[in-house]
Amino acid sequence: MGITTVLLYVDLAMAFMGCLYILSRFGYDMYLSWVASIIIVAGYIGSLYTCSLLLSWNFEIVLTIQLLFSVFFALVMRSCFDFRRKTVQIDYRVLAICWVASIVFMIFSERWGGWDAWSIWILHAKFMYYPDKWTSMFDPNMAWSHPDYPLLLPATIAAFWQSLGGVFAFVPASIALLNFLMLLVLLLSRFRKYIYICLGLFLLLILDFNFVKICASQYADSLLALIYLIVIILFVERPKLYMLIIGVMCSIALSIKNEGYVFLIAVIFYSLIYENDKLSKYKNLFVGLLPLALIALYFKIAFAPTNDLISGQTTSILDKILSPDRYFQIIRFALETLITKYYTLLIIIVLCYKNMGFLPKEYRILLFTFVAYLCIYLVTPRELLWHMSTSMKRLFHHLYPAILFLILHVSDLTILNERLKRRFT
Repeated sequence: MGITTVLLYVDLAMAFMGCLYILSRFGYDMYLSWVASIIIVAGYIGSLYTCSLLLSWNFEIVLTIQLLFSVFFALVMRSCFDFRRKTVQIDYRVLAICWVASIVFMIFSERWGGWDAWSIWILHAKFMYYPDKWTSMFDPNMAWSHPDYPLLLPATIAAFWQSLGGVFAFVPASIALLNFLMLLVLLLSRFRKYIYICLGLFLLLILDFNFVKICASQYADSLLALIYLIVIILFVERPKLYMLIIGVMCSIALSIKNEGYVFLIAVIFYSLIYENDKLSKYKNLFVGLLPLALIALYFKIAFAPTNDLISGQTTSILDKILSPDRYFQIIRFALETLITKYYTLLIIIVLCYKNMGFLPKEYRILLFTFVAYLCIYLVTPRELLWHMSTSMKRLFHHLYPAILFLILHVSDLTILNERLKRRFT
């Protein structure tokens, strides 16, 4: 065990305990606290490794500096590191869910994931594993691997590879599995009072092979789906300082994929129109947003090449916008994707239709995000049908868990739970 390993895992443990303590003090429930803490700490480790590369610093030095800050924080907030006061309640139903879900996940899992996983994020992680050679990924001959994509996920993978002393396939696979389990547990936990609702939803999700396959593919899209779900839950439940945590989550989203910028704009517009006490909310949002967002912007300005959607424009954007045929193709393909790939969502809507109330206004965040996604297809320099066929289902995947949450949140689950109870018993 090398010094990097010790520093990394001590930093991880201290950051996780501190984050968990703070969220618990804010009144976040156990499931949301644990999931949000894991996401924040993973983003924190990835950002540390990214900083070490961008600044050409030794990763061990960065970890040591951060450890000193963690020790100082631990001395100031000693109560959050007093393990004698910590009690962890084991819910065996959650363990059963994770066991069954892991088996289903492994059925669809591949050694290095799907095409985009090993040709983009894992490939970038392999470059970043070598601090003296990582900028080779920006070679023009590597343009097919999208070197303009944000670095947080590859950096997190590379940081764990550094601690293990080698490149191992189980690291990105384990991250994908953990993300899949957190998606399921967090979504089901919001309706844990209704056991048959949870059971029915769990069965629908693990039998939704499109959903499981995308999660098992090791794509970054499932991380975005989890972050979008957390943000929508925070807006609906509104615990203390929720806008601060939303800012942190949005900064992680835009550090994972470029689509995170679209989601951030949707959150900003929504907050401007519908939130009260806007000045205070925006202050919290930007305090949470800035640290990781500044790192992401520095990478975009100093290292990343121009995005292919911009550099690849060869015809007039106005001609594309004024073409009715493109609108028809995009809408038709979106409907086909919804019906053929996301029929589980349609099943949930049919089951809840009679018991649904009005959707909370937070759905507008997801609607704006989805419309913006479709607008990108409108001006894409790529062949339209090819572009949609390779990415549309993953854009739906970003929004899918959050939409399920909103639909069930506004439904009268007592009646539906009794109806399912009669079916299951």
